[in-house]
Amino acid sequence: MKKALVTLVLLVVSVLAFGQIKDEPTKFLGIPVDGDAKEFVEKVKQKGFTFTGYDKNGAHFKGTFAGYPNCEIIAGITPKSNLAWAVAVDFETPDNWQGLYSMYTAAKKQLEKEYGPADMVQEEFEGGDPGSDAQRYTEVEIGRCHYNTIYKTGNGLIRLCIHTDEDNNPSTILAYLNAINQMKFESEQQDD
Repeated sequence: MKKALVTLVLLVVSVLAFGQIKDEPTKFLGIPVDGDAKEFVEKVKQKGFTFTGYDKNGAHFKGTFAGYPNCEIIAGITPKSNLAWAVAVDFETPDNWQGLYSMYTAAKKQLEKEYGPADMVQEEFEGGDPGSDAQRYTEVEIGRCHYNTIYKTGNGLIRLCIHTDEDNNPSTILAYLNAINQMKFESEQQDD
């Protein structure tokens, strides 16, 4: 999950590549990814998620998201101004390609229903399709799978991806990013 938040930091380049940033915040379950961290945490808890604590990466939750149980949710918080800047949902993922891909495609269909066509879709393996589901899963484990769907929002983006963490554990991640607060996050980290 820590790697998911690091990945979010890198996404600001994608946001800036899309063009102008507007002042309308990205929303997670109708909650603007913006404002005071404590208020944001309370709003996420009101949506039924169990708050499990803070660490240097932000506020952590557990719960059911979009009908999927046992999701881990992390809300990224700026270190000095205490603003919400990102939310990442890590779906509990089966340890096979078919389960991973099914979760990704179901989430992608839901996003398409809510937001329309994606602004960017990348769905490929380095070196082409490996051929079998077992080989596809191995390619995910070693980081050679690039499945990303990105939606541009007012001041950020929403990204769905098949992701591999630092321990080579594949998962499906859905991330919501506020680009303005993400820049504050980066600036406040550099000040330390």
